Amino acid sequence: MKKLKLLLLIIMFIPIKISAINSNRVYDYAQVILDSEEEKLNNYIETFKSKNNIDIIIVTARHNGNIETKEYAKKFYQKYEFGINEDKSGIMLVIDFNNNITNIEIYTQGIADKIYNKHINNMLSTITLNDDYYKMSKDFIDLSDKYISGKSSIKNILFDINLIYILIISIITSSIVILILFIISRNKDKNKILYSYLKEGTLKINNTNEKFMTTSTESYRKK
Repeated sequence: MKKLKLLLLIIMFIPIKISAINSNRVYDYAQVILDSEEEKLNNYIETFKSKNNIDIIIVTARHNGNIETKEYAKKFYQKYEFGINEDKSGIMLVIDFNNNITNIEIYTQGIADKIYNKHINNMLSTITLNDDYYKMSKDFIDLSDKYISGKSSIKNILFDINLIYILIISIITSSIVILILFIISRNKDKNKILYSYLKEGTLKINNTNEKFMTTSTESYRKK
């Protein structure tokens, strides 16, 4: 009976643990960030996620194993199923204190990988200037927001350029249509048919041949 109660307690707590780790985005296993600072970071992350629709995670670890930090980051990200949308898009900072050596890794997945891939070295060189791990984490969030905002700006610029191209093409097309209609109109005037009319009060018939910009009139008397 005691074993059954123990088993029930384990079953009850397993979903709570999974739910907690999926809702949290700061995992300070190395205990280098204060609880109050961790709460602030989670708030910054929620703002970032709602604004950019990309997941962001911060991990400090002391796993002291033979696994490389890069591999550790990938496994941690995939194990807890981080990420947003079908491609599980997200960016994660891992500060790994492994055998008294601090390794810092940035892991990206999905659309986030395309956005941040060329910026990762700059991000790492900037955030590692801090020995304060809270400040390092905050800088990581700020830089993530900065680079994705730059991406959005580029999209807006390209959108504006496309509008300008569309406007130019529309003007050119309209000009061509107007020119074609003008040429057709000129040709009609130029090729007016020869017509005859009877001059009032006489038996004289005048034949007039009208052409564009020039006219010639031939008269003859009926015998």
